[in-house]
Amino acid sequence: MVRSKSKKQQEPEMRLINAAMILAARRRWRDIKMVDIASEAKMSIADALSHSRSKVAILGALGRHIDRIVLNDLHMDPDIGDSPKDRLFELMMRRFDAMAVYRSGLASVNADLDFNPIAAVRRVCRIKNTMTLTLEAAGISATGPCGLLRQQGLGAIYIYCLSVWFNDETDDMSATMAALDRALTLADNLIARRVGHGSSETGLDTS
Repeated sequence: MVRSKSKKQQEPEMRLINAAMILAARRRWRDIKMVDIASEAKMSIADALSHSRSKVAILGALGRHIDRIVLNDLHMDPDIGDSPKDRLFELMMRRFDAMAVYRSGLASVNADLDFNPIAAVRRVCRIKNTMTLTLEAAGISATGPCGLLRQQGLGAIYIYCLSVWFNDETDDMSATMAALDRALTLADNLIARRVGHGSSETGLDTS
């Protein structure tokens, strides 16, 4: 569950997130220091570190911020379709919508993962948490052995679609939507063939 924060708590955190993403859009992520982010956010380094101890912490805060946007949007507009596939498609696209303002910065972060294996591992953990949240928001179980497989499968789909999204120059993200639809359909068909009967709706039943 995503814990909400007061506006007073969120303000400095958001200043650091925005500053980090602004700098990442201009420079290589690995070259950016916390002191640079604090300066861009117009905060002292002491204040910045009291809210986020590192760049990794800022990325974690950004992930939680995106989670809050998606969940708030779901609360305001709960119509995300009837089938598991439709619900996952809608929630994933809402996430890409929420991340759009940070796309250039996130692309810089993503490009640096090969240079920082530890950051790459932490990213996998963040994605796992996000996919768990997405499954639960879609009314799909993310617990037990089957839930773990769902998390991993959806995480793989998300990473694939993320690479498409970084290069999607269409106004309506049609390339990303097409990639996500193909990936969810492929997962659905693969599982359907494995169990030997009709469409399994990505195998993500609510049991």
